[in-house]
Amino acid sequence: MELGQPSRTAFSAASHLAEHQVVDGGRIFHDPLAVPILGVPPDELRERWQGAGRGRRLMALFIAVRSRFAEDALAAAVDAGTRQLVVLGAGLDTFAYRNPHAGAGLRVLEVDHPATQAWKRDRLADAGIAVPPTLTFVPVDFERDVLADRVRYAGRPASDPVPGDPARPGDPVTPDDAVPPGHPARPSDPVTPDDAVPPGDPAPPGGRGRPRDPAGPTSLGRAGGHLLRATAPARR
Repeated sequence: MELGQPSRTAFSAASHLAEHQVVDGGRIFHDPLAVPILGVPPDELRERWQGAGRGRRLMALFIAVRSRFAEDALAAAVDAGTRQLVVLGAGLDTFAYRNPHAGAGLRVLEVDHPATQAWKRDRLADAGIAVPPTLTFVPVDFERDVLADRVRYAGRPASDPVPGDPARPGDPVTPDDAVPPGHPARPSDPVTPDDAVPPGDPAPPGGRGRPRDPAGPTSLGRAGGHLLRATAPARR
């Protein structure tokens, strides 16, 4: 991204998702806020789609599948007890403003570059989308800031302190406080070279490919294929 400018990648991803709402009716992933937050008229989005090549159309489907996959996985995690979501590089993502799990206590931290967050706040205001109390903006310059520190010291309600939070100065702060168990970045859990490389990747660090999944394509790839063929209604 350019200095002082919002992320063009964020705008591109949001455009693809908005086109999916207008052209496909959100058949794979329904997001009623995708078009309003983008600020582009539906007719213009439809014209872009009609003039687009195959690559752009496939990218729009990919973005829709990715969003559906992520929110379905999140729903399962909330059922299992997860109560905090950290969205890295949030861009114009709208989950925090639709949060169907707010009643279950799910809080959302949106992490992004300050310039992109300022742009998003303007887009939210223009679209009349309210910022819910369950959301915290965490401005991070990924080239200069320590992500774990920014997340750990992000604003939290006094009624929900966590170890290491300024509201509980007596608690020790450990690197594990910022990441979940089993995450490759969590120092207390063993990490193997495969943790950084998806199954079947031909060019991992060190030059050795990770063996392919004996069942075939990667699990994420199989899941994406199933979702593309799915006829079930999108989560609303």
